Amino acid sequence: MPFAEWGDEFSIGIEELDADHKKLFALLNDLKNAMDTGDAHEALGRVLSGLKLHMSFHFAHEEELLRLSDYPDYEAHYREHQAFADAVEELHRDFRIRASDALPRQAFEFLKNWLYQHSLEADRAFAEYLKANPAMLERISPASAGAVR
Repeated sequence: MPFAEWGDEFSIGIEELDADHKKLFALLNDLKNAMDTGDAHEALGRVLSGLKLHMSFHFAHEEELLRLSDYPDYEAHYREHQAFADAVEELHRDFRIRASDALPRQAFEFLKNWLYQHSLEADRAFAEYLKANPAMLERISPASAGAVR
């Protein structure tokens, strides 16, 4: 059973970014399912590798949209991404050098908390900015114009 279902509360109204965020949920759900079935250590390696690959593309794309929209909190948003990328790299390093039974649960809790916080606060603030500035949304994602809730 997934730890979280995608819902409108996580949507920022830009289709391609929402699709990326859904992939993050799927990776975490994979880890949670593996923890429930006793395959957590092996799954953690796959999830961290997938997360590193996915976030490198996603963060670059999202940051480009933040810049193109003249988002006033771009620097803070960027720093959140960098801190998360650094933390994921540290988790991956820990995974490679030590086989701890506690690491999958610790990683899952950290990743889940970050995803929720970032999605519901930082990404939501970006969505609110776009909602208040529809011309910016049209500039960065014409297909999504009018879709921000």
